[in-house]
Amino acid sequence: MRPSSTAGFGACRLAGALAAALLVAAAGDASAQYFRRNQVQYDRFDFKVLKTEHFDIDYYEEAEEAVQLAARLAERWYARLSQVLGHQLSSRQPLILHASHPHFRQTNAVGSEPGEGTGGVTESFKRRVVMPFAVGLAETDHVLGHEIVHALQFDMSTARGGRPMALALPLWFVEGMAEYLSLGPADAHAAMWMRDAVASDALPRIRQLGDWRYFPYRYGHAFWAYVAGRWGDEVVGRLLREAPRAGSLDELFEGILGVNEETLSAAWHESLRRAYAAVLETSQPAENFGHPLIKSTERGRLNLAPSLSPDGQRLVFLSERGLFSIDMFLADTTTGEVIRRLVRTATDPHFDSLQFLSSAGTWSPAGDRFLFSAIVRGRPVLTTIDRARRHVHDGQPVIAEREAVEVAREPVGAEHQAGPVRRPRRRQLGEQIVREAFDRADTRAHAMPVRPFTIAGRAMHYGRYGSDGEDPRLSPLFLGYPHLVRDYGVGSFRAGECGQPAGGGCPAFDQLLGSRMLVSNLELRFPLVGLVNRDQHYGWLPIEMALFADAGVAWTSGEAPSSADGPRQGVRSAGVEIDHVRPLDRPGRGWLWQFGFAPAF
Repeated sequence: MRPSSTAGFGACRLAGALAAALLVAAAGDASAQYFRRNQVQYDRFDFKVLKTEHFDIDYYEEAEEAVQLAARLAERWYARLSQVLGHQLSSRQPLILHASHPHFRQTNAVGSEPGEGTGGVTESFKRRVVMPFAVGLAETDHVLGHEIVHALQFDMSTARGGRPMALALPLWFVEGMAEYLSLGPADAHAAMWMRDAVASDALPRIRQLGDWRYFPYRYGHAFWAYVAGRWGDEVVGRLLREAPRAGSLDELFEGILGVNEETLSAAWHESLRRAYAAVLETSQPAENFGHPLIKSTERGRLNLAPSLSPDGQRLVFLSERGLFSIDMFLADTTTGEVIRRLVRTATDPHFDSLQFLSSAGTWSPAGDRFLFSAIVRGRPVLTTIDRARRHVHDGQPVIAEREAVEVAREPVGAEHQAGPVRRPRRRQLGEQIVREAFDRADTRAHAMPVRPFTIAGRAMHYGRYGSDGEDPRLSPLFLGYPHLVRDYGVGSFRAGECGQPAGGGCPAFDQLLGSRMLVSNLELRFPLVGLVNRDQHYGWLPIEMALFADAGVAWTSGEAPSSADGPRQGVRSAGVEIDHVRPLDRPGRGWLWQFGFAPAF
């Protein structure tokens, strides 16, 4: 998922990127829900629950000393943010705390593994905040405030158990608001981005902020700092309440701020130019003082964490030029030539992660050894590469020494027992056990009537049955994943499709959620090369195209499908993949192009 230009204001723009405090918008990862693929877990956590005035805080032994401080921070944030946004939470707020980021990445409270740069997660359907303690108290406080803003956004925009309409807002709007309210108007990172945009004469209009070129956290933060600085913080809550119902940015801004998008963009740009004029007049670009040593390549733009050798002749740095992962490289400082790759995390079983966003290595005084931190089997380690004894085996560096070390927030010898994990048969939430009974039937058939065309069909039922099958603590099943019924995904809905139902919510989206589902798919597949050359089925380009038709229905024990005289209607789609698709049960939604790689069923 990537953000794109916002033609209409109701487009859902929840785009995952390498950014702190990821906003999780979906009910959970499809593979985790339907095919029994759980997070990789190295530890087992015995969770306890601390109750405060507004929060239920799940924690375990390693976080016990810090949880009281986190509780005070959370209540302080809630008092401040509920006043600014003019809203009180409709129910108690769940908060799951992990003692460290490696522990946090093992969580099963959300559907997919948090990324390296994810500082916290707020999932929308149960409004759970999941986060680790950060390296410093200031960052922990920031992430906690950021995620509580998301919890309030979801609660403010959810009516009678329906879908949070905050999901129909662009990333720069919701993430920028969370950054502004948790950091305040001044932030060094946002200032750096805005100063560069002013210097490059590349300031986007507000309606362009959904474009992938403009990092939503920084540009959104700058937007909200300007708006709140000019009209006051009270307009933040007003804009949030009206945004899901607004048909356009002009309608939203004119209704609350009294200006249209074009005028507001011009005034915002002028404010930024005035703010950075003095700095730009007295500074020079870095190119005036030196030349780039390590340049971006077509295989990756991210180069970071440089460490210069004592003699100044070599440089170790982290880079994505390895294509599949962030790896460690050695370069010559005179020529900039990359000498070799020192660590390859994608295929080296030694390492899970190099912690590229929060660490950098260091050389020994003699320059013959390099020390760096990493994660191995979910635990922090220090690793040394001995240059004198190092040798290469199958293109992989052999590590001469590795010493596992414990950091302050991960005591040695702690016992870990069952924690809140997503499993097919049982789940522990706090100190209660929720039992589920699953039923899944999956029938598939393939035939090749004429070479190279293949007809593939699938019928699948998946359901939760039993007394706890619809327990409100469990995320609902979701019919709109692209491998189930195409073009009904979370990111494809617009606020205009929801209408103004008397009970609130979004009926067009809510019909995709349930505790049981039935899906059928039919595809006519053919390889691109095989259409031209019948002798070579796939040839040099092993890619298939397909004509497809999808259909499905989701229901609950209280709302049966229409085929059983219930209120739940099925949904359908049809198209060509590489994807020209039309959802047949979404009025006003026409044909559109999509592109993606996916395994066949």
